[in-house]
Amino acid sequence: MAKSKRGGKSHVSGYSRYKTGNTEISNRVARLTKLAKENPNNEQIPMAIKLVAHRRNKPKAPYWSHSMSRTAQLVKEFTGKFDKNMFSTDPAVFAAATRTRNPNKFSQFKTPTVTGSMYSMKERAVWK
Repeated sequence: MAKSKRGGKSHVSGYSRYKTGNTEISNRVARLTKLAKENPNNEQIPMAIKLVAHRRNKPKAPYWSHSMSRTAQLVKEFTGKFDKNMFSTDPAVFAAATRTRNPNKFSQFKTPTVTGSMYSMKERAVWK
């Protein structure tokens, strides 16, 4: 397996020193002033020089995993609506989210009505 070249303690400490010191900011300002000399009509460069700051942040983990998006698609396909609270760890919020549905999707289905005995063959034949 390949070993990372940038994972050592010296690289991590050097990069953190580069960030916390003014080296990163001064290098960016130097690059932008060089660009300003090459492109004097560019109006965005002077604004960028004024607002120089550390721009790289730690990457954020995506909220939607493959299984979560697939679950959401299936729930929406069968119920007509998906509530994001379905992935909540709170049981009350989860229960409320599972009960949400689109009533228009189920308007074509009629509920069976029982007039006589529920166990008679004649009544169950009508339910179809």
